[in-house]
Amino acid sequence: MYWFELSPEAVEWGLGLWGINREAMDVLREQIATKPREVRRILNSCQLGGEEEPLKLHLEERYRSIRPPAGLSPDLALLYPVKTLHIIRTENLSLCYRADLPQIVARDFTRLAPLYHLLRRCADEGKSRLQG
Repeated sequence: MYWFELSPEAVEWGLGLWGINREAMDVLREQIATKPREVRRILNSCQLGGEEEPLKLHLEERYRSIRPPAGLSPDLALLYPVKTLHIIRTENLSLCYRADLPQIVARDFTRLAPLYHLLRRCADEGKSRLQG
């Protein structure tokens, strides 16, 4: 769920659920519907968004048939129908030559830890539901 990637074009790292993990995302949707304050608190603790913020939330594909519950806040309603969820930081390759790269990555991963734990619980619960 945490990842780090070095390519000829850039260095990227982040956190996410990918590969159309329907079971985990269904559990996340349940969390959004039943515990919206907790999910919002977790998202806010990650300090995502803002023009200056290098960690960006990417909500790419959405299920058209899944509608958010009535009364759900706009930020969570946007998250509710997604198939995958990624938080990505993309940097120029020059960052790879800085001695503080490990500290920068560790700081971002630590900041994302509350979301990691939420997504990990959702993935584990989704997997256990599949296994019966």
